[in-house]
Amino acid sequence: MRHTLSTSLALLAVLAPPVSALPSVDELKASIETRATEMDKYRELLESDNQALRLAALDALLAEDDVALRQFAYRTAFQSDDQTLRAVALKRRIGDMKTLVIDVEAGDDATEDEKKVLTSWGGTYAFEIESFDEKTGTFETTDYDHKGKGQVTGTTLSFAHQFCNGTFSLGDGAVLTGTLGCRAKWEGRFTGKATLD
Repeated sequence: MRHTLSTSLALLAVLAPPVSALPSVDELKASIETRATEMDKYRELLESDNQALRLAALDALLAEDDVALRQFAYRTAFQSDDQTLRAVALKRRIGDMKTLVIDVEAGDDATEDEKKVLTSWGGTYAFEIESFDEKTGTFETTDYDHKGKGQVTGTTLSFAHQFCNGTFSLGDGAVLTGTLGCRAKWEGRFTGKATLD
């Protein structure tokens, strides 16, 4: 009887629904409000009148593992009027990325060949970022099995692959815009944009 009772109790313990580890609504709300207050303070640092403080804040926030905090820092920096802050954010963002995807299109006067190229690409041109040197802003890429090189200088990104090359500049917010030129069977010039957040 004792064995049956202990077995039954063990079975009930296994079948019982797990105790929720979620905080109460009030606890969650308090935690969110604390987090929001911290974010506002981080924003103040990133938007300080002191450029050295802005750059130091960006560097510190991007060193964190917190994904939301890093995204917040990037977005705030990209929206800044401080071109140095934006340049640092661009270099760090490209260094974080594994793949850069560029949405490409041809103008109203596009040739039939250019339209075919865009159709074959599905409207995007992408390449993998194999390595990135934060000190120099240089990076190595793979473009459909072809090796290439790139460079981040200030708020401009340029790259050269076997068949395509491009130059893109940071516009408003976190968007790179520019021109992609290709040769051989991909012959054409295309406008493109890459969103970094």
